[in-house]
Amino acid sequence: ALKDDVRELFSSSSKSDFIRSLLPPVPEEVKSGRVKRTTVASSFRTQMAALRSEITSTKSHFIRCVKPNPACNPLCADKPYVLSQLNSAGVIQTIQIKREGYPVRI
Repeated sequence: ALKDDVRELFSSSSKSDFIRSLLPPVPEEVKSGRVKRTTVASSFRTQMAALRSEITSTKSHFIRCVKPNPACNPLCADKPYVLSQLNSAGVIQTIQIKREGYPVRI
């Protein structure tokens, strides 16, 4: 984006209608500083606040079913089999993030 003074210089001093149409004059509100411009950081902050409010307003509930072994026999748990299911469901990563102190919704 061009600075306001450069934009105003081009739009007021150009003899070409095409150039003047590309660079309209700067509004008085912007010149005086009454209008606050949106920066990338403020736009990002606003979007993140909206996302956080959306996430906190939802009440998600998930049921994760874990099979103890491939044959589903009672009283027999295959630890690598159960661990692979928990890893695939993202439970292990969630636990690691929670241990690091980040807020996590499970």
